[in-house]
Amino acid sequence: MREQALITPHAPGPAQGGWQNDLIACVLAALLVFSWPSWAGAAEVQQVRGADLLQLGDGNRSYSVELVCLRIDPDQRPAAEAWLRERLPRRTRVNLRPMGQRQGVLLARVSRLDSDSDLSTGLIAAGLARPDSCPGDPIGAVVAPEEDVPIGGAG
Repeated sequence: MREQALITPHAPGPAQGGWQNDLIACVLAALLVFSWPSWAGAAEVQQVRGADLLQLGDGNRSYSVELVCLRIDPDQRPAAEAWLRERLPRRTRVNLRPMGQRQGVLLARVSRLDSDSDLSTGLIAAGLARPDSCPGDPIGAVVAPEEDVPIGGAG
């Protein structure tokens, strides 16, 4: 009789309500993942250090990032740097697509979070840079800006 007093009929046991608690936990986890802002882990521009070199930070660290897949002529470097400064004011949030590293500098494609356009492609389209091979491309491959790629091949 004493044992019966300790068992409460409303407490969910392994067969009673267990799957409901698991379902609630899964739904809450999914809501958390899908409602998390996409910009929460984005890098911020701290400084434009050159025509193809940025200083970025993500809250607790800072790193140098070199734009890839382009070549800037020496006489175009000041104009390219001014173009980047205009489009990347300090604290602009950016998305990185890392492609490698060289001597402690991250090589990456970079785009603003509020735009899908890649900065390397923008510099090329503005006439301030030329397309160049990207890290990981076959030797000799050159990536052209999207506007110059013929659709359907050479006719």
